Amino acid sequence: MSQSYFLALTSDFNRSKALFSKGFTIIQQVLNIAKTSFFLTITPFLSP
Repeated sequence: MSQSYFLALTSDFNRSKALFSKGFTIIQQVLNIAKTSFFLTITPFLSP
């Protein structure tokens, strides 16, 4: 009983960990795109 419960907990933890890392990767990509577009937007104003 307790072993199957522990296995279910472990699989749930691994699933949520995979979801979290996938979401974190997406957030990093969005931040990189936003940073790139921000620099592309501001560069013409910075150049003399």
